[in-house]
Amino acid sequence: MERVTESKNNLLMNLLDNYQEIYSRPRFKVYPQMPKNQISHFTKKAIDSNKDVAIQLNPTPFSDDLNEVSGKISKSPHSEHIILYPKEGNTFHLIQPDDIHHLRLI
Repeated sequence: MERVTESKNNLLMNLLDNYQEIYSRPRFKVYPQMPKNQISHFTKKAIDSNKDVAIQLNPTPFSDDLNEVSGKISKSPHSEHIILYPKEGNTFHLIQPDDIHHLRLI
């Protein structure tokens, strides 16, 4: 019985293809950290005017990178969480105000 092995070239090509895909993702500008009172002000303004926002989140223990999410927001009636409804998809995000790095109106 012969052992069938996969060519190493296929693995290398797969890695190269994925490498290009990762680095072709859109980048966003990293803004300076906003003070908590300014984040609170912009949050209230966005909710009152029903405008879209872009929120940059602080790094987490799971990721050292800043992440950015955008969509419409509302305030949770039972806690301090901010609920973000993105334009695409059915997923919403629960965000604590302390986790926000920067918030801007779109």
